[in-house]
Order: sequence, then structure tokens, then C-alpha cells
Amino acid sequence: MKRFMLFVTLLALGISAACAQGYPSRPIKVLVPYAAGGLPDTMARLAGQKMGEGLGQQLVVENRGGAGGIIGTAEVAKAAPDG
Repeated sequence: MKRFMLFVTLLALGISAACAQGYPSRPIKVLVPYAAGGLPDTMARLAGQKMGEGLGQQLVVENRGGAGGIIGTAEVAKAAPDG
């Protein structure tokens, strides 16, 4: 549960940083480092729907489960910076 709360906090900080940079010009990709169908996936999709309405842009939720979240976290760390 602590990991999930950390994930939600980091997600909120990332979204607020993205808002400060101007209007997103394309869909926003949200990566959940856990398998689809679980609580983190469900919460990310529900939060993403509300955030998308507020931002006026679609949020796409992707799941990269495995190794206790390490695979998804490594993918985020290697992602190209896009503002």
C-alpha cells in the first residue's frame, strides 16, 4: 500500500509539472508498473479519466508489470524527456 501511495503522489506531482509547461499537444502516457486488473491499474484509470477531463487531453494508461514494479520503473527512467 505504501508503494501505491508513493506512485499516486509521484503521478500527481508529474501531472502538476506537466500543467505548468503549457497545454499538452498529444495524449499523455501514464505507465503503471503493475499488472492490469489490480488496484493500482484501476485507480490509475479512474484518476486518469478525471485528470483527462480537467486537462482537456486523453490520458493513456499502460501496464508494465513484473519484478515487483522494477520493469515499469526502469522503462520510465529510460524514457525520452518530452517536457
